[in-house]
Amino acid sequence: MEAVRTICREIVEGLEGGLACAVVDLRTTELIGVHNKVTGKSTLHSSVVIGLAQMFRGPTVTQVEQLVRIQRGIPENGEHYFEEVQIISRNNLHFASVLSKGRAAIMLITARTSSLDEGWRLVREHIPRVEDALGG
Repeated sequence: MEAVRTICREIVEGLEGGLACAVVDLRTTELIGVHNKVTGKSTLHSSVVIGLAQMFRGPTVTQVEQLVRIQRGIPENGEHYFEEVQIISRNNLHFASVLSKGRAAIMLITARTSSLDEGWRLVREHIPRVEDALGG
């Protein structure tokens, strides 16, 4: 989707150390849009795409969400609790946030030297535009 790719490019280019940005359908693990400054291609390794979906909707995460409901005496409703994830790896920062009523997620990957505050600001600032591009 060209509009989502454009937004991803703006996010990556808007942050010193920005490397890649992707939007992934959490139900199908389909890549909706991506800008990858590292490869220059509109792709992202399938393991990264699947990993992003599993961070928010994987079986272990779903089990934790169910256990939380049980402990709190909340009836099972299938609701997902995880909204944002930040991963700091040896060389990179990863910012991920659920959007579009839980249908999709956006992830920004940056150099480790990038500002955490700026990374989150850019992701959150662009979520409404991505949601509009996805139709709601």
